[in-house]
Amino acid sequence: MVSIPCPSCGAQVKLQSNLSVFAVCSYCQSSLVRNDLDIESLGKMSLPLNDVSPLQLGTEGVYQGKHFTLIGRVKKKWSDGYWNEWYAWFDSGEAGWIAEAQGFYSICFEVAHEDSILKITNLRPGQLYSFLEIDFYVADIKKNHIEFAEGELPYVGRAGVDSVSIDLNADVNQFACIDQSEAKTVFYRGFYLTFPEFKFQRLREIEGW
Repeated sequence: MVSIPCPSCGAQVKLQSNLSVFAVCSYCQSSLVRNDLDIESLGKMSLPLNDVSPLQLGTEGVYQGKHFTLIGRVKKKWSDGYWNEWYAWFDSGEAGWIAEAQGFYSICFEVAHEDSILKITNLRPGQLYSFLEIDFYVADIKKNHIEFAEGELPYVGRAGVDSVSIDLNADVNQFACIDQSEAKTVFYRGFYLTFPEFKFQRLREIEGW
């Protein structure tokens, strides 16, 4: 664990992952970027409205017998609503993402994959796309932007950053995603799980639930 001082308020911001380059100070909500030994402040992050997620920073869970803790979140907005992407840090030193959208939950991991930008840009819903020797079909393509971030992340989660998400399905449980932004194109492979399968602990207390 690394501790860095917030340039805005001086509070110590603890980073649990050695992959984290971005964090939000829990005291003053300043967005911090870690560049080697230098810490840069990008301004304050507005708190989200109407947030009823049962997950929170510090929530713990299990996937395939491996314990993880949620250490960061990105809330993304698109034309039809929002979804959450929670940064999960495993005790083994691995990192993954828990996606939360309209009561559905999934987990995915970044994978190394290269393809031409032209081919990816020309994908359309319904097309087949071969990925990791698996035939997926394009289920959805949507423009989105970061609405809110908290905790720590492996990339700069600045509010307003735009990207395009290409969702790919193979069967009822398996999916993939291509995330395109100005910075880079990232590939993910994941699986859909039910809420109980994650065996979550330290959930957020929501009045009336």
